[in-house]
Amino acid sequence: MDLLVQKSDFQNITQIAHHCDFEVLEQYILERQNLDLVKLLGNSFYVDVIENRENVEYKDLLDGSKFTIECGGKTKTLIHFGLKRVLIHYAYAAYIYRKSFVDTPFSVVVKQSEDSIPVSPSDLKVVHDENRKMAYSYWKMTLEYLCANEDEFSNFDETLCSGCTACKCSCGGNGCSKCKGGKTDGTRRNKVKVIKKDD
Repeated sequence: MDLLVQKSDFQNITQIAHHCDFEVLEQYILERQNLDLVKLLGNSFYVDVIENRENVEYKDLLDGSKFTIECGGKTKTLIHFGLKRVLIHYAYAAYIYRKSFVDTPFSVVVKQSEDSIPVSPSDLKVVHDENRKMAYSYWKMTLEYLCANEDEFSNFDETLCSGCTACKCSCGGNGCSKCKGGKTDGTRRNKVKVIKKDD
């Protein structure tokens, strides 16, 4: 299975060591990709993302972008940071919490050196939980993008859009008959303009 993120994607986002063993990090990326992302996206849409990752619409979904929606007669610009950012924080949470445990012939041990003291499991759990919360916050922003652009993604489950800003704005508010719990009655939504992320 192709990894959606590489070691370089972690730069300026999380604190991984320069000498990080990327083979170990890859295990956590793949684990979280196969569990967290599949759960968030749904199995069918996850396959679409993997297979279409080079297409423009999917690159914006993966890397993040600015986009506009029509809301109450006004144009609003929103931003999301992409599925890669979501995956990075999920993978980092697992990596930071479990990487120091090493399986040996004698048992599972914690790596340490003369000049270091291992961080307590409770402190690692705090960092783990914080990164999972960040991942989910980034996911909610990315979900706004998906809901605003659902016509571009045929296998995206639009029922996930219940209560999102893009749905409310497109429908003119919660009471609109066009939008019930995130579902549409087949009427096409206002076209959303995607603004490329600055390099």
